[in-house]
Amino acid sequence: MEQKKPLMDFQKVCELLPHRPPLLLVDKIMSIDFDSLDVHAVKCVTAGEPYLAGHFPGQPIVPGVYLIEGLAQTAAAMCFANFDKQGIIVEKKCMLTGVDEVKFRKPVVPGDVIHYFATYERHRGPFVWFNGVVKVDGETVAEAKFSAVLAKSPKN
Repeated sequence: MEQKKPLMDFQKVCELLPHRPPLLLVDKIMSIDFDSLDVHAVKCVTAGEPYLAGHFPGQPIVPGVYLIEGLAQTAAAMCFANFDKQGIIVEKKCMLTGVDEVKFRKPVVPGDVIHYFATYERHRGPFVWFNGVVKVDGETVAEAKFSAVLAKSPKN
């Protein structure tokens, strides 16, 4: 099976997002469709993730809130890439404002490769709404609708 080359590597993700490890939850962006505003990102879960030591000792699983945060970071990366593509210089900050209709379907464990899929739904002013799905091995492990506020003020 041929492996698709990512659109953005870890270094480029770090240029787009203000987050840093251990709270940067996106390793690479696989694709962005700037017409439909869909994005696909990946996170490889290792046994060394700091949050796994306490969640849960002897049976580590990725906390659900981290899966939702990874979706939000994926959506933010798409938004900031879209601004960059349009030549709009913005302060790259994005904060969750709401999470709805969350479902966790299966635990995510060390060794799993998380695939985040986020789709832009609508916006009003600086507020943006998205749908998101998290998959491992092609199987949905979580899903949510979420909103965020983008700091769109120009950089000085």
